[in-house]
Amino acid sequence: MKKSSDRRDLSKLVDRYQKYSVVSEIEHNLLDTASFFAPVNELVIADLYAEENYDLTRYQSLEKSLKEDGFLMPLIAVKATDQYEIINGVKRLLLAKKIGMVEIPVVKAELEWDRKVSYILENIQEEGDSPYVKTYAFSVLKEKYHFSVEEIASRSHLSSSQVKNLLRLQKLPKNLKQGLISFELSYGEARSLLNLPKEVQDELFAQIQKGSLSCRDLEKAKRNYLGVEKKRTIQIQKNAITITFEDESEAKRQYEKLKRQFID
Repeated sequence: MKKSSDRRDLSKLVDRYQKYSVVSEIEHNLLDTASFFAPVNELVIADLYAEENYDLTRYQSLEKSLKEDGFLMPLIAVKATDQYEIINGVKRLLLAKKIGMVEIPVVKAELEWDRKVSYILENIQEEGDSPYVKTYAFSVLKEKYHFSVEEIASRSHLSSSQVKNLLRLQKLPKNLKQGLISFELSYGEARSLLNLPKEVQDELFAQIQKGSLSCRDLEKAKRNYLGVEKKRTIQIQKNAITITFEDESEAKRQYEKLKRQFID
């Protein structure tokens, strides 16, 4: 690939990420760096990313573009021992592997670990991927590298409350995480389903998948459920537990659920 082509292609990235200081600075510095073709089997994704957080069936237009036109821009990587670690272009790498490409264009960035982290955190704000991509990156930084919420927020250009809300998505059961990754579930919907019993989550998620439940309806259903929960009173005596429900129908419904749990 010619240097003039590299410069033109990378300049598109610089324009895209102008509001992010680390990304724009690093990619501006790469404008005069020539790309090279690297074997796919020598490329890995940075540990703030995870392959399972990308549903490749949702990126069919990108896959088609790679098949027909190849790579219009090189991937950005840092050297990691005997491999190259991709820090920008994760979806394209995964799709390249899927369609059997042998080598792909890469440009090498000379970055210290700290700068690499800041680059990735800024980069994932604009990628249009599932919110769970951010959740995963934040959780790795918090649990593996002991970053504080405030430090993650600062580097991501988000508020601490936004970071905390994204981290809470880890509490979702596996099927809801997958729904989020596959864009069957929006960020707002996922947050609404948090802290509900699994059976209620599944029931509401099924309605969301059918398109029969709007965000407003979901919030109403959650408020109604929590309202019912608050209206129950529980009395614990020596040899008995008494649960008082709002009405007879609710009592019968919950009785059947409790009975099944004790039988199981």
